[in-house]
Amino acid sequence: MIQYYHINGELTPVAEAQLHVTDLAIMRGYGVFDYFRALGGRALFVEDYVRRFFNSASLLQLEVPCSQEELKERIQTLLDQNGEEKAGIRLILTGGYTTDSYTPVKPNLLILQHLYASYPAEAYERGIKMLTYDYRRELPVAKTINYVTGIRIQKWLKENGADAVLYYDNDTIKESDRSNFFLIDQSGKIITPKEEVLPGITRMKVIEVARELGFTVEERAVKLEEVFEAKEAFMTSSIKGVLPVVSMDGKAIGSGQVGENSRQLGLGFEALVERYIMAKV
Repeated sequence: MIQYYHINGELTPVAEAQLHVTDLAIMRGYGVFDYFRALGGRALFVEDYVRRFFNSASLLQLEVPCSQEELKERIQTLLDQNGEEKAGIRLILTGGYTTDSYTPVKPNLLILQHLYASYPAEAYERGIKMLTYDYRRELPVAKTINYVTGIRIQKWLKENGADAVLYYDNDTIKESDRSNFFLIDQSGKIITPKEEVLPGITRMKVIEVARELGFTVEERAVKLEEVFEAKEAFMTSSIKGVLPVVSMDGKAIGSGQVGENSRQLGLGFEALVERYIMAKV
């Protein structure tokens, strides 16, 4: 049972955790966050996630009120206190309690622990369906708390039988609302957007795995038309891992079935996670 959060440097009972209504995250949606999983009582790839969190904060000109090492220690303290072997960890840095409803002041730093989340197992066997949507995130390399578009179009996705969205801008694909996107061309080359996308940690790890397995990986601008010519496609995120995509805008990608390369990369990523956990024991 999750009993505590870590709020501004202090362990706080969940029922007592709160922010004042003047926080700029509430007033203007100004803040950054990050999310990752913990397995075996240890945060997974925590060094990479904390580094990205600090970068997001810097891009919004917010100062994290502790060092990266101190933040990692606070995360571990929370995990130890709650005593869960598997969990989700969410870091949030807000604009603070503003006096004029607009100007950032002293940030509030929250470390929240959630129940462990995973994507439905059957999705990895059947693959998922996506729809394209013309949209470019503001400050795409920062992980901000602004998910207005992704949340707003959920009803539209469900009405059209889709599981997720793929954003594109000027006929160049970007990412999904909470995931990075990859395609595998007819030659077996793995291709993924590089510019104006969130630098996903799972994305980075899957690229490492792909190269270890002998795949050629290209990080570059990707035209929308390339998706429909691809042999396979998949998404990556901390919760999804490597999730195969079999349809885009109602059109089959490749055979319309989960591809062998996507399966191989998924297994390779799972093996990397296991190695990381064992190294931390």
